[in-house]
Amino acid sequence: MTLLCICFIASGLSFGREPETVLTTLCFFRFWLSFGIGGDYSLSATIMSEYANRKTRGAFIAAVFAMQGFGML
Repeated sequence: MTLLCICFIASGLSFGREPETVLTTLCFFRFWLSFGIGGDYSLSATIMSEYANRKTRGAFIAAVFAMQGFGML
Protein backbone atom coordinates (compact mmCIF):
# COMPACT_ATOMS: atom_id res chain seq x y z
CA MET A 1 0.00 0.00 0.00
CA THR A 2 2.93 2.30 0.66
CA LEU A 3 4.27 1.70 -2.84
CA LEU A 4 0.83 2.48 -4.24
CA CYS A 5 0.56 5.78 -2.38
CA ILE A 6 4.10 6.94 -3.06
CA CYS A 7 3.96 6.20 -6.78
CA PHE A 8 0.48 7.69 -7.08
CA ILE A 9 1.67 10.99 -5.66
CA ALA A 10 4.99 10.89 -7.53
CA SER A 11 3.32 10.27 -10.89
CA GLY A 12 1.17 13.33 -10.32
CA LEU A 13 4.25 15.37 -9.49
CA SER A 14 6.48 14.21 -12.34
CA PHE A 15 9.45 16.50 -12.63
CA GLY A 16 11.81 17.78 -15.27
CA ARG A 17 12.38 20.76 -17.54
CA GLU A 18 12.12 18.98 -20.87
CA PRO A 19 8.92 17.25 -21.97
CA GLU A 20 10.86 14.04 -22.56
CA THR A 21 12.14 14.08 -18.97
CA VAL A 22 8.63 14.57 -17.60
CA LEU A 23 7.36 11.71 -19.74
CA THR A 24 10.22 9.47 -18.60
CA THR A 25 9.58 10.11 -14.90
CA LEU A 26 5.84 9.68 -15.43
CA CYS A 27 6.37 6.31 -17.12
CA PHE A 28 8.79 5.24 -14.38
CA PHE A 29 6.37 5.98 -11.57
CA ARG A 30 3.38 4.55 -13.45
CA PHE A 31 5.32 1.32 -13.98
CA TRP A 32 5.88 0.93 -10.23
CA LEU A 33 2.31 2.05 -9.54
CA SER A 34 1.07 -0.93 -11.51
CA PHE A 35 2.82 -3.27 -9.04
CA GLY A 36 1.05 -1.54 -6.17
CA ILE A 37 -2.33 -1.80 -7.87
CA GLY A 38 -1.74 -5.46 -8.69
CA GLY A 39 -0.99 -6.19 -5.07
CA ASP A 40 -4.01 -4.24 -3.90
CA TYR A 41 -6.39 -6.11 -6.22
CA SER A 42 -5.32 -9.50 -4.95
CA LEU A 43 -5.41 -8.50 -1.28
CA SER A 44 -8.76 -6.69 -1.32
CA ALA A 45 -10.84 -9.87 -1.45
CA THR A 46 -8.72 -11.50 1.26
CA ILE A 47 -9.05 -8.55 3.60
CA MET A 48 -12.79 -8.30 2.95
CA SER A 49 -13.31 -12.00 3.71
CA GLU A 50 -11.42 -11.69 6.99
CA TYR A 51 -13.36 -8.71 8.31
CA ALA A 52 -16.86 -9.56 7.05
CA ASN A 53 -19.12 -11.64 9.23
CA ARG A 54 -20.35 -15.03 8.08
CA LYS A 55 -23.79 -13.77 7.08
CA THR A 56 -22.66 -11.05 4.65
CA ARG A 57 -19.31 -12.44 3.53
CA GLY A 58 -20.52 -13.74 0.15
CA ALA A 59 -22.21 -10.48 -0.79
CA PHE A 60 -19.13 -8.47 0.16
CA ILE A 61 -16.77 -10.68 -1.83
CA ALA A 62 -19.10 -10.43 -4.86
CA ALA A 63 -19.16 -6.64 -4.44
CA VAL A 64 -15.34 -6.48 -4.34
CA PHE A 65 -14.99 -8.36 -7.62
CA ALA A 66 -17.87 -6.46 -9.25
CA MET A 67 -16.34 -3.10 -8.35
CA GLN A 68 -12.96 -4.14 -9.77
CA GLY A 69 -14.60 -4.76 -13.15
CA PHE A 70 -16.57 -1.53 -12.88
CA GLY A 71 -13.39 0.37 -12.02
CA MET A 72 -11.72 -0.78 -15.23
CA LEU A 73 -14.29 1.09 -17.27
